[in-house]
Amino acid sequence: MIYICDVFAVTAGAALNKLLSNIAKDEVFIPQNTLCLRVISWCCVFAGLTFTFFSLWRYEFLFAAFFAMFLGLVMRVLKNVFEKAVEIKSENDFTV
Repeated sequence: MIYICDVFAVTAGAALNKLLSNIAKDEVFIPQNTLCLRVISWCCVFAGLTFTFFSLWRYEFLFAAFFAMFLGLVMRVLKNVFEKAVEIKSENDFTV
């Protein structure tokens, strides 16, 4: 199970690194950041599903599954907010 979740953690970590490097370069509301947030949210959801599957053997994994799914939901909401901000920024860039 740890190997399965490691794949999601490494993928989310790489996306988070890309997101933070974009923000450090003052590129906040760009489509690449929305993609990074989407990848992070799906990694959290898949990790939550993995924990849910393994909770069939040990009920302690239900807490980790709930936490991962909740984090995935929060990241999804944040992604939607960023997506709307990117859209508004692109409209403002075309307005003179």
